[in-house]
Order: sequence, then structure tokens, then C-alpha cells
Amino acid sequence: LRYLIPILAFAAGVLVADWMQRKWKHSRAIHWRQLVLGLECALLFVIGFIPSGAWDASVNILVSFVCALQVESFRTMHGLTYATTMCTGNLRSGTELLFRYFEEKNPHLLRSGLKYYAIIAVFILGAAAGFYANHLLQERSVWIPCGILIIVFLLLRRRPSLNKENIIIPSCLAFSSGVMICISIFSLIPEATYLIKNYFFIFPGFLVTFIFIVLYFLTISLNMLLE
Repeated sequence: LRYLIPILAFAAGVLVADWMQRKWKHSRAIHWRQLVLGLECALLFVIGFIPSGAWDASVNILVSFVCALQVESFRTMHGLTYATTMCTGNLRSGTELLFRYFEEKNPHLLRSGLKYYAIIAVFILGAAAGFYANHLLQERSVWIPCGILIIVFLLLRRRPSLNKENIIIPSCLAFSSGVMICISIFSLIPEATYLIKNYFFIFPGFLVTFIFIVLYFLTISLNMLLE
């Protein structure tokens, strides 16, 4: 039951996102994705006030619901289907496109593959940031993705189509998801706190983080050069 309820919460998040899309898809006052982001921010803001300990299971349920809202509402980038809350699908799609590039020598395939790897790199950076933030801010660390989602909300307010035309919004969402997944891990596995305190704040942790930062900016640079 401890693991079943978060799964049901994820399914509920998908249903709510689809319902919000159908109800407000043609609204001129506000984009329906902004309403989803507003709901996400409200829930994350509330989570920041929930003390760790006895309420960890509830935090994990709410994070599962928020992740479902996000993954269901933001699914395409430059015509590519992607996910911001998990890496496996992006890794499969990116690797498949790279294989096709080596077979067909089509630069468009390479650019598309690199976009998937950029999203993966940002997600990992968010996870690393989540580890550090959880150690320093504890339950308040959830306000980091909340702030990022507010930025995405404002970007969509200015240009609703930006979600499908630019990698900025998917990158922001992937980073915030990485932080949220870490928070979920800490709430689900209390022993992870011991791991972060004793093993992550040493040189290998800084080295790995630095490597992923370099890989991210390298990927973005290659993508810009190939366009």
C-alpha cells in the first residue's frame, strides 16, 4: 500500500491534466498549461511547509501527482515526443536517432538526438542540485522547482507556443523534475539522508556534477552549431 498510493496519485495527475486541457484548451484568457503550472506551484509551495518525518509518505504522494501533471502536459519539443520526469524514454529516443544519423548521415537526426541528451543532462543536473538543496534547505528545497515553474509560467504567458519551439522550457522542466525526484527519494527512502551526508559531499560528487555541467553546455553548443 505504501508504494501503491503514489502510483494511483500519478494516474490521478494524468487524469486531472487531461481534464484541464479539455476544459481550458480554447481559453483566450490563459493557456491551459499555465493552469497546470499554477496547480503544480501551489502544491509544491504547500509541500515546503510539511515537516519531514511522519509526513514523508504524503510528500511522496503529492510529488507523484505533480510529476504526472507535468509529464502529461509537456510532451513535445520541435515535433519530438519527450518526458521531463524520467530519462529512460529520452535515452531510448536519443540513442535511436543517433544510430539513424550514423546510418543516414542526416544532420537533422543528429540535432534531434542531441536535444534528447540535453534534456537528460539537465535532469541529472537537477537531481544533483536536489541532493545539495535537500541537505541545506531540507523540506524547503521543494521551493526551488516551484520557482523554476513560475519562470516557465511567465514564459508561456508571453509566448504560449514557446513550449514546442524552444528547448528552454523543456530544460527548465527537466531541471525542476530532477529536484522533485530527489525529494521523492528522500521521503520514500529515509536511508538516503545518510548516503548524502556521508558520501556525496566529497570530491567525486563535485567532479561528477562538474562533468555533467560541461556535457550539458557542450551538447547545447553542438546543437546551435548544427542548426
